[in-house]
Amino acid sequence: MKRIVSNLKWFIALATLVLFTLNLTPTPIARADNPQADPDAMVMSDGRVVHAPNATEPFTLAYAGSAADTRKTNSAESIIGKDNRSAVTNETKKPYRAIALVSVQHSDMLYYCTGFFISKDTVATTAACANPLTYGAVIRVYPGFYDYQQPYGDAEAIVAFVPAGWLTNMNPKYNYGALKLDKPLGNTVGWFGMTYSGDASFFQDRQVALTGYGNDSNFPIIASQWKMIGSINGVTPRKLYYKHDTDLHTFGAPLYARIGSCRPCAIGIHSADKGLKPYPKMNSGIRFTQKVYDSLVAFTKQ
Repeated sequence: MKRIVSNLKWFIALATLVLFTLNLTPTPIARADNPQADPDAMVMSDGRVVHAPNATEPFTLAYAGSAADTRKTNSAESIIGKDNRSAVTNETKKPYRAIALVSVQHSDMLYYCTGFFISKDTVATTAACANPLTYGAVIRVYPGFYDYQQPYGDAEAIVAFVPAGWLTNMNPKYNYGALKLDKPLGNTVGWFGMTYSGDASFFQDRQVALTGYGNDSNFPIIASQWKMIGSINGVTPRKLYYKHDTDLHTFGAPLYARIGSCRPCAIGIHSADKGLKPYPKMNSGIRFTQKVYDSLVAFTKQ
């Protein structure tokens, strides 16, 4: 009888410990290693996982602007035929000042990509550029950077977001993300509007601009923005394909147009060189679907 009572006390103690542990363990809502996870779920560099609610209003806080582009580049990366890009001659004009050089410093490695403001303190870019923050990299953004000049200063990324679908196996269909900054530089430089469509015809043959950073023959670093306007030539459920010439450091640049009152309006993010099916001879970017759009908008509110 004493043994039964002793065993009963042990069972009760063990059950209590298990229940206590379960109460301390957060319910997993989505993880990169969870096959049931929403691949567009926002996985934060600080460990939070957030499901984006459907956005109920168009995100069109943007402005119109243009600048003459005259200088030519001799960069040879991701060029399709003749290099048809032109150099932006004044990065302090709209919308170019809302496009930022993004530097990623991790240990002894330093590399650059492009990003663009989508709120006062949020910069959209690729997952490949944003995710290193999780591993201790220092990421800084320089809006309107040109020829060693930082007309609006710089800001440091304090939180990054990448989709669970990218973390699973670096699936190029989910190569998008965003950075939350320690300064609201967007209040000075402005930010892009965004829109999306579930209709492929919305994107097909649409004239869009792609503006981002790249090598310049006149400078030993990534010193200026380069721009090209052309048509979207191919559309899949997650990707946009085009013949815009790009550079290694153009990843994260906006694909944008004037759409109604959304000027300029980002509809995608440049994310890949040539080689991806079904259009291997074209460069490509992330198509703004409702899920992509909702995730980016939700991150601006974090």
